[in-house]
Amino acid sequence: MSYFGFPFPEETQSFSSHAQVLDYLCSYADEHDLHPLISLGCSVESVRLASLPSVGDSSHTFGSVDGSLSSSEDSSLGEGAVTGTDTAAAAGRHGGGIDQGQSKAEVESTTLGRWEVVYRRRSAPAAAAVADDDDQVVAEVFDAVCVCSGHFDETYTPTVAGLDEFQGTVMHAREYDIPGVEAFVGKRVLCVGARSSGTDIAREISSVAHAVHVCDRSNPVNSKGGERGNVWWRTALEKFEGANGVRFKNGELLEVDTVVWCTGYNYAFPFLEGSGLLTAPASKRVHPVFEHLFHVYHPSLSFVGLPQRV
Repeated sequence: MSYFGFPFPEETQSFSSHAQVLDYLCSYADEHDLHPLISLGCSVESVRLASLPSVGDSSHTFGSVDGSLSSSEDSSLGEGAVTGTDTAAAAGRHGGGIDQGQSKAEVESTTLGRWEVVYRRRSAPAAAAVADDDDQVVAEVFDAVCVCSGHFDETYTPTVAGLDEFQGTVMHAREYDIPGVEAFVGKRVLCVGARSSGTDIAREISSVAHAVHVCDRSNPVNSKGGERGNVWWRTALEKFEGANGVRFKNGELLEVDTVVWCTGYNYAFPFLEGSGLLTAPASKRVHPVFEHLFHVYHPSLSFVGLPQRV
């Protein structure tokens, strides 16, 4: 996971700490004199197409069939839908998400436009959650935008019957580091979801909890494990019952004190909302994006780290 020609120090372990990664990035910036080009402490508020290339400027077209340069936002749906062009086929195979009902103009109007980015230069540290009146709002035009904001911000929690009557503690895995392990001493804990977050949290809190139950639809039958023998793997959660009851799909009923949603995150790009560039970004898939990297119609807009699993 290093830059080409610039490896991590030999003593760096495979699972690097935050501090080691930061040191590496700073060393790379020092080596290539990048610090003057980087603005820290900024919060992006909006990204919009600022301009499109002029008609006939082929150096700014990508994947067009007949040189059409109209933007996809201005194209209309209707007759002439394309189902067999190379652009549509490639996007369909590689996650482009082109709909069968899109017009020929939409599929062919793939352009390398410029981007207006409005961002807030914070007067306080970037971690400050609330905008300050002293912040400087800046609008700047860029040739390309790379979205590297990740997908671990907006939490996803399923709708489960009876949750409003549950009297115990309810939290998402994203909040786990705030209370720490101490908050689970002697507790009966239910972790909903058995992927990385669910299994890691269950293993860690099992050292202090009375019992930890990990439920997931991928668990066909109940089983027991853990170093203290207090971790139970159970079938999918069906509903909450009463003040502390949880019922599973197999009909089993248990009482728990704490529920931890280990159910992942939604894709969220608030700075692109209303731009018409993405469809259903809050779902489990972002499109129209080629190879999970480049916007199909505007490839000067790219994304890093979209796949949920690698």
